[in-house]
Amino acid sequence: MLDFFFAFFGIGYILALVFGGRTENGFHLQGGPAFLAIILIVAYFLVFNRYFGGTIWKRNSSRPALITSAERMKCQHRLP
Repeated sequence: MLDFFFAFFGIGYILALVFGGRTENGFHLQGGPAFLAIILIVAYFLVFNRYFGGTIWKRNSSRPALITSAERMKCQHRLP
């Protein structure tokens, strides 16, 4: 879900800057720039999942959690 918002707002805003679709409240794309935004959003998901092992937010959220010192002490206590 975060990836979609990141791609939609990031790509949409950049294209709005380039093609002049910025408004007071964000951006508004029509016609060719809107179609290009859709193509780039789909390409973002396909390329990142295929060649980089996942999208930016998917990779960030799948990192292993750090073990706290209390958990580390529990693990050491179990060892014979």
